[in-house]
Amino acid sequence: MKFRTELKIPPYPIQIDHNDQVCLLGSCFSSNIGDRLGLHKFRTAYNFHGTLFNPASIERILTALRSESELDDENEQFVERDGLYFSLHHHSSLHHKTHTGLLSMVASRNANLESYLENSSIVFITLGTAWVYELRSTGEVIANCQKLPAKYFSKRLLKFEEIVNQLKRINQTLLSLNPSVNIVYTLSPVRHIKDGIAENSLSKALLRAAISTICDADEPAHYFPSYEIMMDDLRDYRFYTDDMLHPNEMAIDYIWQKFSEAFFDEATCSLNKEIHKIVTSSLHKPIAVSAKVNEFARKNLTKIERLERQLGRVDFSSEKNRFEQMLT
Repeated sequence: MKFRTELKIPPYPIQIDHNDQVCLLGSCFSSNIGDRLGLHKFRTAYNFHGTLFNPASIERILTALRSESELDDENEQFVERDGLYFSLHHHSSLHHKTHTGLLSMVASRNANLESYLENSSIVFITLGTAWVYELRSTGEVIANCQKLPAKYFSKRLLKFEEIVNQLKRINQTLLSLNPSVNIVYTLSPVRHIKDGIAENSLSKALLRAAISTICDADEPAHYFPSYEIMMDDLRDYRFYTDDMLHPNEMAIDYIWQKFSEAFFDEATCSLNKEIHKIVTSSLHKPIAVSAKVNEFARKNLTKIERLERQLGRVDFSSEKNRFEQMLT
């Protein structure tokens, strides 16, 4: 008897190895996969402007990279709270004590993101919700209300055609920065039930349909089913954190396994296992220095030296430092 339906994902035409540079943007699920990629020593960076949940805000961040105008217009969307300045178009993790300091921070993040995208082999875009908040005074979709009173905003659901056009513009911007980049969309498995359970389902359906439209057209985009893995494969509250909304570590590890099967060949998967073992071994805290501990540390340092020669720019500096400390 079968008690669950396992989602089988065939290998993608896009394959990732340690020579590739990977960028991830969007909801907090981008951070989950980005952390796993970083743990396995892939060249990766994610969410330069913090977590972004809706496609309109992601599009705005990306199209701003190609804008000829200065960032002065951003001033209108900076707000002061608790002695700090925040931007309505960015996550609250971007803040500064001064107005000009925040402007400089946003400009720096823009420059870093643009440079990183120009050299990335693949970009993952994770969409979280189609529900958006608009600033009443301007009608602009904002990324974060920054704890301002609700009277300043109105809430609405993006229309299907809007989302499709936003995704098209995201693709166009990415390709203008890097004509050879591969684009993969994912739908966040995080449940946004503050919007309402039925409303969250409608939101996810609109996003999924829009992604499908883009991927089925001539747009150079693919879809990875992280949402379906969570909803239809795992399909159990034991795979959620205590809030019953976010995937827990077990679920993220399972989705990472499916991700690995889809985007890594056998050689890369084998390397990942070896790298993971080295990283976890480096976290070992011996009670005291001994001949056995010295041998353990030296063996791992030898493995690191071999992998550095094999993989080139992979950074094992923190692991090397921890193993060297075991020798003292």
